[in-house]
Amino acid sequence: MVAGHKRQIQLLDLHIRAGTVSHAYLFSGPRHAGKMRVALQMVSSLLCADRPAGVLAFCGRCAECRGIAAGTHHDVHIEDTYKNEEDNQARISIEHIRRMRELAGRSAYGGTHVFIVRDASRLTREAANAFLKILEEPRGNALFILLAEFLEDILPTIRSRVWNIRFWPVLEQGTIPLQENAALSLFSVPFADRLRYADTLRDNPDRMQMWYTEAITQASRALHESLLSYSPHQKQTEAVFLARACRSLVEGRDRFTKPYGTKRILFESDILQTTTHDPANS
Repeated sequence: MVAGHKRQIQLLDLHIRAGTVSHAYLFSGPRHAGKMRVALQMVSSLLCADRPAGVLAFCGRCAECRGIAAGTHHDVHIEDTYKNEEDNQARISIEHIRRMRELAGRSAYGGTHVFIVRDASRLTREAANAFLKILEEPRGNALFILLAEFLEDILPTIRSRVWNIRFWPVLEQGTIPLQENAALSLFSVPFADRLRYADTLRDNPDRMQMWYTEAITQASRALHESLLSYSPHQKQTEAVFLARACRSLVEGRDRFTKPYGTKRILFESDILQTTTHDPANS
């Protein structure tokens, strides 16, 4: 089961129970936010032959659930460009979409073909237009789930024909090792420690990107707590700097995800420059 994303999971569960599952969904949000896990949980719950009680539940024992978990289900097709992670220019071509259209027109073993496109932002222009044609003229009983980091990377004509569900970072207690938690906290870690931590990730851009997600979550939580304790008689210096830190981190993450630039240098710059307190009060 997936931790977090309660509202998103409840909405998808409602669609399944009410028999109103859309023919296409778009899950958008940062990488590592859990979009793929929720997509697989939804598909498992939808196709489960012995669905138990519970929100977006599935038994995990039937042939459908076992096939999905093993990645061998005949009706579940995943277009995953992350398999070629070393190739940042990997794209989903029109041939891939034509293959989807062909499969969608066939009879499904379990009644429904499911297609998960793990990074829909990598659709070529021709592929995106071909996919739009599938949405406009659906064939057979098929469900499409698109995953994307940025909603704006998807053609507006596609966005208008799918059910949009936004995902936000979820930082659970205990998910960050203790030694990393100190390095990730931007409140009191010296620059030397930040540099040492950055150096441990110099060959791991995925973990660098995860750091942005975790740091944004920490700063956002601190800002929320600061605003909750607001008093009209207090200066909001802390909240102002926390808000600036959140903005700086989001801007840094957006720069980091662009295909140009040296990711290690961008990461080191952001981890050193971001601050969540007023240096004048240090």
